[in-house]
Amino acid sequence: ARVWFAPGTGFYHNFSGAVNLVELDVLTGEVTMLQTDVVYDAGQSMNPAIDIGQIEGGFIMGIGMFQLEDVVINKTGKMVNASPWDYHLPDSHSIPEKFNVTFLDEPYKEGILSSKATGEPAVILAQGSFVAIQNDK
Repeated sequence: ARVWFAPGTGFYHNFSGAVNLVELDVLTGEVTMLQTDVVYDAGQSMNPAIDIGQIEGGFIMGIGMFQLEDVVINKTGKMVNASPWDYHLPDSHSIPEKFNVTFLDEPYKEGILSSKATGEPAVILAQGSFVAIQNDK
């Protein structure tokens, strides 16, 4: 994942990567996230414990978006399954059994206390788990 920064605009590079080990039961369709390893560019983290929680939370949010959501749009462009009955949230079984987060140690001098964002950018890292469970014919 990457975000771009131009001085004075509020945007900056935010590099990260994730490797996901996923188990798929081909008979039931059940997915088990065995392990996820994330390397994340947070600049100089102000509070590593909070930043790790933000990265893990963003990643789990991405699992919900990529693996659990099934948006259905009718011919008129209206979403037909926009109710709590159709929306499946990630739960404790969605979290990888082993979840490792490592920071790149590179302070960002233009950031607040040399830090970078850690919440929403991690959402896109869950895309790898979605790709891993696809049937590649």
